Amino acid sequence: MSNALEFERFFAEVKGVEPFPWQVRLAEMLGSGEIPDRIDVPTGLGKTAVIVPWVYALAEELERDTGRGRSLPLRLFYVVDRRLIVDSTYDFAARLADQLSAAEGGGSVSGRVARALRRFAGEGAVPLEVVRMRGGTTWDWRWVSRPHQPAIVVCTVDQFGSRLLFRGYGVRPRILPMNAALCGSDGWLVIDEAHIAEPLRRTVEAVTGLQASSAMPLPRLRVTLMSATQRSGVAGGKVLKADASTEAVGDSPAARVARRRLSVEKPAELTQLEVKKRGAGLFRELGENLGKAAVKAFATRAGRFAVLCNTVQAARAAFETVEKGGSEGTEGGPLLLTGRVREFERNRIAGVAVARFGTEARATTAAVTTEILVATQTVEVGADLDFDAIVTECAPLTSLVQRFGRVHRLGEEYPSSSLVVYCPQAHEQDPIYGGATSATWRLLEQVAENGQVDFSREGVDELRALAEPEVDPAAPDVPVLLGAHVERWARTSPAPLADQPVDPFLHGFQQGGSPMVSVAWRAIPPEADSAEAWMRWLDMTPLSEWETVAVPLGELRAFLQGRAPASVSSDVELGYEEATDQRSEAVRSVRAALLGEGDEPLRLVTSADEVRPNATVIIASSEGGYDRWGWTGRREEQPLPVPDVADLAPSRRRRSVRVAPSIVASHAPEAREEIDEAWAEFSAEDFQETLPRVVERFAELVGGPLGELYREAAAGLSENTWQALPPERDDDGRWTVAENGRPVVRLVERAAGTDVAADQSDEDEISTSLTGGRRATLAEHGERVGALAREFAERLGLAPELARAVELAGRWHDLGKADPRFQASLYGGDPLAAAVGELLAKSGLDPRDPAARQAHRLSGLVWRFRHEAVSGRLVRRLAALRPDLFAGVDVELVHHLVVAHHGYGRPLLPSIVDAGAPPVAVTVEGTAVEAPPAPLQVDWEHPAIFERLNDRYGWWGLAMLETIVRLADMLDSESLSGAAANGRAGDERGAAEAPVGEAR
Repeated sequence: MSNALEFERFFAEVKGVEPFPWQVRLAEMLGSGEIPDRIDVPTGLGKTAVIVPWVYALAEELERDTGRGRSLPLRLFYVVDRRLIVDSTYDFAARLADQLSAAEGGGSVSGRVARALRRFAGEGAVPLEVVRMRGGTTWDWRWVSRPHQPAIVVCTVDQFGSRLLFRGYGVRPRILPMNAALCGSDGWLVIDEAHIAEPLRRTVEAVTGLQASSAMPLPRLRVTLMSATQRSGVAGGKVLKADASTEAVGDSPAARVARRRLSVEKPAELTQLEVKKRGAGLFRELGENLGKAAVKAFATRAGRFAVLCNTVQAARAAFETVEKGGSEGTEGGPLLLTGRVREFERNRIAGVAVARFGTEARATTAAVTTEILVATQTVEVGADLDFDAIVTECAPLTSLVQRFGRVHRLGEEYPSSSLVVYCPQAHEQDPIYGGATSATWRLLEQVAENGQVDFSREGVDELRALAEPEVDPAAPDVPVLLGAHVERWARTSPAPLADQPVDPFLHGFQQGGSPMVSVAWRAIPPEADSAEAWMRWLDMTPLSEWETVAVPLGELRAFLQGRAPASVSSDVELGYEEATDQRSEAVRSVRAALLGEGDEPLRLVTSADEVRPNATVIIASSEGGYDRWGWTGRREEQPLPVPDVADLAPSRRRRSVRVAPSIVASHAPEAREEIDEAWAEFSAEDFQETLPRVVERFAELVGGPLGELYREAAAGLSENTWQALPPERDDDGRWTVAENGRPVVRLVERAAGTDVAADQSDEDEISTSLTGGRRATLAEHGERVGALAREFAERLGLAPELARAVELAGRWHDLGKADPRFQASLYGGDPLAAAVGELLAKSGLDPRDPAARQAHRLSGLVWRFRHEAVSGRLVRRLAALRPDLFAGVDVELVHHLVVAHHGYGRPLLPSIVDAGAPPVAVTVEGTAVEAPPAPLQVDWEHPAIFERLNDRYGWWGLAMLETIVRLADMLDSESLSGAAANGRAGDERGAAEAPVGEAR
């Protein structure tokens, strides 16, 4: 694998076509260890395929020298701030990974690439890991099982940026350092359409500067800006550029494709219209006019068309106008695609959109009817959609170029012009883009011939040559990232009480932006009339980000107050200077609850101003405000219920479903009477007999994915593959979760064998040691973890003294489990058996087994006890007794890695009083070591040690050293349980349910 021809063969094997010349040049650059600072590639020439040259070049390097002196990063982070593009790029990368796994045993170039990657990743690994990170999806939080695993991570600005800065949105606190380490070192960050992610670019530039000035022991983050519309202010560095002079020369298949795509004409007529309404009504009226224009222009033509709007309000109005214009049915009628939609509906809408408007659809099927998609900015960047013509609001030049990049994407001619609509009342002082929209309109009028502008590649070049800087929106103000910020963020356990939000560093501050909140709907019946009752319903199936939608705070407040919002919003990610439309009024008869932050309890919403930015609000399904296309914000007199989709969220854990009439009726309101009749047949006294019949009847009435889940659960009850878990009773004998006097039962799929995931070990002290597999002694588990940690460090190319440090930390990380109380818990609560048995690290018991939990309670261990505290004291004592074991090694580093191996101790362990703490003795390397009783778990010297270590190794470097030990521990624990992920670690098909984070 050493020449361009081999790369071209590899590209053809995985893509089915020959590469464009720029892709070959990129492979050559990467193969020589060069990473470009910028990649300028026109729309339609395969920017997403930047992944393929990196995979090939990395494999080539690993095959050549097995990773020694490696110049290319192990992880590629592909960041684009549009969810639709994240999904399509992830799908492409996942197919590539599957192709490599399938080809590993063959003699093709793909097989050689796969073998090189897999040999480096190690036994039991896959050649290439692929992860999708964006709000609304679930993925395994431990998204690589080894720190040296080659991986492609496709993510949004929020998900990458927040993780990089130790404050990952939706990430559990103990996992934050691992995410920061993996995002902040040994990675190649490719920011697609960098002009819409300028704040992230500046922040990452500051991060790499801080890394360069530290003694970070690993390769720092490398960054490439990629765009078809680079801002003029982004210049310098190594540039890989593609245009007609490089891509369309000759008669190769790739050159012919490039020539066709770059030369196709894209005529657009300019039209101006006036509207009478003001405020938010102005944009709804504008949307109605856009819809009418689309119906007039396209209704009698067969083809694939789009109406593209600057605001969600205009898009909704345009869609409703087009829908009334004659299209019928969801599948055959128009589609609406905005960012205000839950993942449940988004998957359906996006799937239909790609099937009807994607480039593959055009390549295989000719349009025979009028197909219309109405959308916001969600389709601007990189979406693999291809329209014959569009009706678009006027927007900044960069946005228009992107929108017309979806027109004639494959270079096919179509005998119809597009339409650019300018509305002075809306666009002179555009609330989304400021003065850039009107400046762009003036430019279009300047170059127009007979009222038309050509948005072909040549036409766009002409526009850019004449454009003034004002045609681009003003870049948001971005705060300067200082080391002092990172120093505070690196403190993850506990986090500083007054914590600096990371959002301004990812999106900046820009007038017109709006703070966001996350909104979810649950079918909680009216009889649940207290915060405690709501919490019990939510505890049955904890809220996940998959079922939430991001909504502007002002719009949600208006909904709660029973009025129309006075503001407008877009699908452009903006920071904000101030919230608008936030009049303080009482909530008008809306049943809603506010999820508490941290240790705050859930509370019912009584006033709209209780809802603050980034809050999570749960609304009763019966209140409406949402339809099959997403958030409406409308209060209807008789609203249709919003489907409660909590049971349908993808999860690696066992499937479950709640049995309650309100949940079923939220999906099938027309069958409410029959649903209630079926529920009336359920008898808690005749549980086993009546429950399966009720579940089967619910399956018949609701249909769809929920009906299918009920059908499987009903069959599983009779086959004993599912189990029924009723709620508890209170002191008065009443069910704690009930509807119409009957208990709401949760049906749970039984595990097919042991499937205890290693992720339990970071949140729950007893799950650390209950593997649900075979027992492991303290000595053997420590030896294996130490060996794995050393292997990981050596594959990463760490210095020998650091490899030795992580090995020692892995070997001794669990010494604190020698506490007699802990040993009693591992021996089933029997202190006598523990006293005569070997010291255990893992009991082999299933953490779901109530007896195992009871043994832990009987052991006498106090709440929030952490064995890492005892391990740390024992290691410190060992260092004093046997300094020879630590020769050439940083003792403070080993001590910290032991203390922090579950994510605590950065810089303090939980503060508890353990009055009954016994002395703990253990023999290490033939030396008896004893830690005296310590009634206080917290070590007040550790913050100073933590600070010194960050100075020595850098914030991201120290976090990676911790990650090496933690991943080694998790991998060995998983091997003891016999558990294996159902698919790739980063794949939703094998994902652990992601907790709700901030509104993203």
